[in-house]
Amino acid sequence: MKRQSFITGQTVPATGIYLVKHRQHKLAEEVVFLKGGQFPPCSRCARMGFELLQAAPYIFSDPDFGVPTSEKLSAEDDDEFLRRVV
Repeated sequence: MKRQSFITGQTVPATGIYLVKHRQHKLAEEVVFLKGGQFPPCSRCARMGFELLQAAPYIFSDPDFGVPTSEKLSAEDDDEFLRRVV
């Protein structure tokens, strides 16, 4: 299946891991972009390519992780939870 390609300045269609392809000076790399942002320019490339490798939800858009600061558990609570899980 052919991946959809994007270029600098286009709107990011989905949150996920993208392959960033520079034209000459740098090897391709995988990075995370958030839906609704813009694919950024490179200070050295005239044009760049971006391909969505894997769509993935942004963790803080999940209600379980978007808890107000006053309701978050303390570091000690986190340590206790990890001791029980691991």
